Amino acid sequence: MITAQSVFRFTVDDLETSQLASTFKILKNLDSTLTISDVRRCLSEPTAVAQYQVANADFGAFVSNLGVVVETAESLSGNSIPTTIEDLTTAATLSLSQLRASYDHHVSFLNVTLNSAVTSFLSSLRDADWFQNLGKDLDGNIRVVLEAPPSGTFTYPCIGIQNAILGQLMDANECHFACLSPFFRIANDQVTSLLDYKLADPPGDLPDLPLDDVQAIISHACLELQFLPEQTKKHAVECCQWLLRGKLPVGWDGDFPQGELLVT
Repeated sequence: MITAQSVFRFTVDDLETSQLASTFKILKNLDSTLTISDVRRCLSEPTAVAQYQVANADFGAFVSNLGVVVETAESLSGNSIPTTIEDLTTAATLSLSQLRASYDHHVSFLNVTLNSAVTSFLSSLRDADWFQNLGKDLDGNIRVVLEAPPSGTFTYPCIGIQNAILGQLMDANECHFACLSPFFRIANDQVTSLLDYKLADPPGDLPDLPLDDVQAIISHACLELQFLPEQTKKHAVECCQWLLRGKLPVGWDGDFPQGELLVT
């Protein structure tokens, strides 16, 4: 599994004299401190000649760094230069096909688009009357609040939901810790537009809402619909079902996932 902190080491095995110049040129692009003398040692015995760290807090830069590793491995393979590539962070030896698969996997997060489940969900929220049952008691494990709910009460659900989904992604596939950032940029733009539209003319008796919490729970519902299997329990989606029933989810009382949903 390639991690966000992976450091790759390139060891050249059984190098021919005719391959010296091309090997130096390829690896010099990976490690600017490399000298021709470093590579010349590979003529007599297998030698670790270059290391490259892909870590970067910016997910796009991380994917770009991983692409550099793949390009280097492809160039070495294309020139028939025998090379062993190790991930020092996980103590694993990786083939070119494994590097390509990892790169393609991470690019899929970088180029993410909202799937049909997410777009249908956002469309249904746009069409629903969020205030139809404002102040009314409805069946369900909820508590109706007519005053401003406590600030930050969706912190636990949102952190819990995001960590659970990221954990599942990392268990199923190697995954950078920031792999969800591109998705959130797209989803949050859509949810911000939705909130601006739905709350442009709110009822006069609507409580003073923590709008960041409302946006967060809808965005995390999108996250669940985008990445979790259909049969998996979706906490944020369940919270947002109250919007379709004419109530705004405005908070959570207790420790997630136990506790009680607060609605208007």
